[in-house]
Amino acid sequence: MDHWIAFGLLSAVAIHMAYEGVRDLADGVINEEKLNFHSFTRVLIVSFATSLDAFGVGIGLGVSHKPLAPFIISIGV
Repeated sequence: MDHWIAFGLLSAVAIHMAYEGVRDLADGVINEEKLNFHSFTRVLIVSFATSLDAFGVGIGLGVSHKPLAPFIISIGV
């Protein structure tokens, strides 16, 4: 049951991010503040956090001894 809660929360975040991106493009609102928000340091921190998350998933799948094919397909889709 907890995986459905996580799925719902992550889906809500993804939909909100997509909405904000499309809204700003449609309004033509792209200013210096938004361009400078994604500095090299912030992108580096987010990429490190994403790598750590992927590492945790890989370790979890390896320890659980479950078949990898369904997980690979669902993550790819």
